Amino acid sequence: MSEALFVFHGIEKTFAEVEILRKVDLSLYPAKCILLTGKNGSGKTTLLKIIAGLEKPEKAEIEFSGKLRCWKKVMPIIRKEIIYLHQQAFLFSGTVESNVAYGLRFTSLTREQRRESLKKALEWSGLTDLAKHEANTLTGGVQQRVAFT
Repeated sequence: MSEALFVFHGIEKTFAEVEILRKVDLSLYPAKCILLTGKNGSGKTTLLKIIAGLEKPEKAEIEFSGKLRCWKKVMPIIRKEIIYLHQQAFLFSGTVESNVAYGLRFTSLTREQRRESLKKALEWSGLTDLAKHEANTLTGGVQQRVAFT
C-alpha cells in the first residue's frame, strides 16, 4: 500500500458539552476508498466535515508528508486535497458550466487554462452535453455529479 496522504490523530469534537468524537484516528490514502458506518447521530458527518476542513475539532493532530502538524497549519493543504460532498448537492444558480467553473476562478490559471480545465472536467464527468443547462433543473444524481466535478 502507498504512503498515507493524511493521518489524523486524536480527533475530538463536542457540541453543547456532548462528546461526539473521542480520540479518533484515521489514515487517508491516495485513490483509496473508506467505508464509514455507524448509527444516526454517531458523528459520521461531523468526522467527514472535520477531515475536509469544514468543521474545527477541539483536538486533532495531522500527519502530512511525514510531519506532525497542528490543525491550523495543515488547513490550507487539506482544503486543496480533500472534497466534502454532502448527500444533498449544493449548487449555485446558473448553468452546469458555471457551477463546474466556479472553483477555477480562485486559481492562478490563465483564462485559456481555465477554459481547458473546464472542458476536461465536463468531459471527464460526462456533463459536456448538459453544460448550458440550468443546474437546478437536473436530477438529483446529475446534480451530485456537478457538485463533485
